[in-house]
Amino acid sequence: MKLPEDRTLCAIGLDWKKQMRRIPLPLCTDANAVEATVDLSEPSTFQEAVNGPDQVHWRKAIRAELKSMRLRGVFRAAKLPNGQRAIGTKWVFKIKRKADGSIEKYKARLVAKGFKQKYGIDYTETLSPVVKYVTLRMVIAIAKYFGWPLDQLDVVTAFLC
Repeated sequence: MKLPEDRTLCAIGLDWKKQMRRIPLPLCTDANAVEATVDLSEPSTFQEAVNGPDQVHWRKAIRAELKSMRLRGVFRAAKLPNGQRAIGTKWVFKIKRKADGSIEKYKARLVAKGFKQKYGIDYTETLSPVVKYVTLRMVIAIAKYFGWPLDQLDVVTAFLC
């Protein structure tokens, strides 16, 4: 790229060509990290999921999510009282893959747009049902001390319980 001469800088003894230096770019930028983790075959909207090439799989995943929510009593249609507004929702779609890259399952989650709520107006307290790291370490230490076996499992709808 050829830049025009700046005679005013040269006139006071600053030659911009000598002042320029190359700045090395990092090998991995945030944009690269995001691009590496985004699967372009995953739909970003409900319409893309139910009208796309894998619609049969996504519809099955959506039905499974809604059934799970109904069985646990965490989601139902309701009439809003006057003056109240509902929290919006969004479908999040993810393809779970095996170690060899083949598709294990299609996963759909219906999430609430809680970020649109305002503290003191829409809610007055928060709850985070996540184990603290120090608690987990204590449980592992106690199990090790008593020689108890430890195991791990995945609760499919952990946040719905």
